Amino acid sequence: MLSRLAPSLALVAAVPANAAPISAPTQPPARASVVVPLVVNRIQDLSFGTIIPRSDHLAVVVIDPNTGARSGNATLIASDAGRRGYFEITGTPGHRIGIDLAWPPELISENGDAIDLTNLTLDGAILRNLHAVTGIRNFGVGGRIEIAPDQPEGLYTATYDVVVWYN
Repeated sequence: MLSRLAPSLALVAAVPANAAPISAPTQPPARASVVVPLVVNRIQDLSFGTIIPRSDHLAVVVIDPNTGARSGNATLIASDAGRRGYFEITGTPGHRIGIDLAWPPELISENGDAIDLTNLTLDGAILRNLHAVTGIRNFGVGGRIEIAPDQPEGLYTATYDVVVWYN
């Protein structure tokens, strides 16, 4: 007899007695933050400069995204030393943004020859803040290429994407 009574008592205890509506002490707000679209301006193209490849083994050339300095184990021609890519982002002052890069695997010459583009790098973190007053943020892009022994001469080019967003 006790086993039939226990479920009934539980059901009765679960029903509220005289439920009354209550309201919050203050009205909850609804908000929307409107920002201006982000604008990216290219100030300077990324260039690995003029290079004489090695005949005996793979050559690597690196452009530092912070300083634009070029290094590598190929012969690097000083009169065309290369440079980092440099960009300016403009948006709503003080907001946090993200920056990402997407690049092809190769630079291609006008004759169809290829140089491996092994990576592109930013000059800092992916997430950054726009300037609190001006809403401007500059950033640099560096990279690394690998040049095969006896690489054919030519001008090798490619394009890459810079993607920015509010975070």
